[in-house]
Amino acid sequence: MSNTTLKEKSIADDIQPDISFSQNNQFDLRYQTIKDRANLGMLSEQELSTWLNDSNNQEQPQFLSSLLELGKFLQERFLKQQAITVFEKALSLQPSEEVLIELIRGSFSTQRYDNVLHWTAEFKKTFSTSLSFQEVGYIACQSAVLIQDFEKAVHLCKEHVVRYPSSSTAKDTHYLLATIYREKFQDCVNAVTEYTQSLVYTSLGSTHPEALYWRGYCYHEMGEIDRAFNDFHQLLQSYSDFPRIQEVSQMINDMKKSSFKTGDGSLKSKAVNEK
Repeated sequence: MSNTTLKEKSIADDIQPDISFSQNNQFDLRYQTIKDRANLGMLSEQELSTWLNDSNNQEQPQFLSSLLELGKFLQERFLKQQAITVFEKALSLQPSEEVLIELIRGSFSTQRYDNVLHWTAEFKKTFSTSLSFQEVGYIACQSAVLIQDFEKAVHLCKEHVVRYPSSSTAKDTHYLLATIYREKFQDCVNAVTEYTQSLVYTSLGSTHPEALYWRGYCYHEMGEIDRAFNDFHQLLQSYSDFPRIQEVSQMINDMKKSSFKTGDGSLKSKAVNEK
């Protein structure tokens, strides 16, 4: 190899790192511009899409990590739809538990409940043993209710309480299930079971008087007067500020008039006895 060729090769080797450095610098500048415009509320969907699909950006090794950072940056500035667009791009490049969770949260907060169920199904395929599955399952349960797919809601909510019976969301999920059974399926038998489970996890709390009231209501509908009376009596004694307390008091009086005491002291409906 001639001295001239060796000299040219040496110059090329010296220039190459500068080119790489320049490309990284350009990426960093473009990325910062996107963040600055987002911060000012001036980032358009078209501008974001152009940046996401720029092949020069995608060739940079830091592109994927930048997507996760950018998605969270946009979320913090309440640009939730743009954040979802970024997370979807990240997921298309590489499966990621963290990105899927952000997509599920983002879809729920923007009321895209069908998307929540779609991303939850994807999450289950790959990350079913994740510790985050508790949160994901509860969000999916609520989403099915909100799109009024009650068959799916029962399936997802039951799956959640079976898998996480002692979780912080278990009592609320049982209460939600009970309400679906009572309101949508007119099934007081299953509703009572779920209201009871809700009460197991709640000695105090917002759903406690509601669960007592509706369990008493279902007992009354089922002709179990003694149990209905006990739930309503507990409401009257412990929750005097309950919004339906006057109705509860009236129902107790009506049950006393229309029932009789058996030998063990429990109440039975006179109408049932006459049959």
